[in-house]
Amino acid sequence: MSIKIFGDREENPSLVIIKDFYNESELTLIWKELEFLTPKLSPPSQTGSAVTPNKTPLKNNKGMFLDYTYNDRNTSDILSIIKRIFEYLPVDDMKRYSSFYSILESNCPSICSTLLSYYENGDDYKIHKDVSVVTIMTYFFKEPKFFSGGDLILSDFDVTIEPENNMIVIIPGLYNHEVSEVVMEEEHSGKNLGRYCLTQFINFKE
Repeated sequence: MSIKIFGDREENPSLVIIKDFYNESELTLIWKELEFLTPKLSPPSQTGSAVTPNKTPLKNNKGMFLDYTYNDRNTSDILSIIKRIFEYLPVDDMKRYSSFYSILESNCPSICSTLLSYYENGDDYKIHKDVSVVTIMTYFFKEPKFFSGGDLILSDFDVTIEPENNMIVIIPGLYNHEVSEVVMEEEHSGKNLGRYCLTQFINFKE
């Protein structure tokens, strides 16, 4: 596991990148559930998509809020595994770069919802902000990689992050961000070979 933290400056936004976070046994369980859920994913209109003034969804992908899918979170391997991130966040180091992350000192969010998103050829997510204090995004895809694009773009800072398999990106939810269009060969569509993202939206009760 490797951790890279960027500071709170205009030209260098406050974000955290953690690579190779989950171990092989965890990844096996995550992938088993991803493949089970993929055929059941919904269009963007059913996953709380932000919209343009003419009511067109800003995103083109499929998704599912896992918290609403499972009556008992413990029955989901994904939800059980990804909560481990809160045990290993390098909060002290993060605070040295940005005081914003002192909000995570409690080590336990009051409110957390998890959205599973899947992108294939032509899918994207136009510029938007999240309704969260902190947004945690974890990327998964089959290797070798069968698509290009799908980059996370922090629009206010001209920063582009190419997703890597088993990589976590943490940003303040108020940052404008977008996902560039995913491009893949038609022969690879419908085979779970696109870009998966598990997004945890973190908020805190007053």
